Amino acid sequence: MRRVLWSPPGLALYEREVLDWLDTLGESAARRVRSDIERATEVLAQRPIGRPGRIAGTYEKSVVGQPYIIAYALLPRDDGGADDILILRVVHTSRDWPPGRWPQ
Repeated sequence: MRRVLWSPPGLALYEREVLDWLDTLGESAARRVRSDIERATEVLAQRPIGRPGRIAGTYEKSVVGQPYIIAYALLPRDDGGADDILILRVVHTSRDWPPGRWPQ
């Protein structure tokens, strides 16, 4: 199975923009959304089935049942194993996301 890694900027933005906001929704809602995002990353570890991303060299996977998109890249492994998944961003679908660059 592929490893799922977080880019340092991607993890920091996820914690600040997603998890901090989810905490304002209450424990039950936050737990449900976090669980759905984690489940989507687990699916990527089994099969990276996202669509080509808006930024060259990236892919996007929608989080089922939630208004989030996981942007990721594939990282070849030195040992010849299956490519690792590098999570670059978790983006809310309401964000203005122009082609070729990250949402601001």
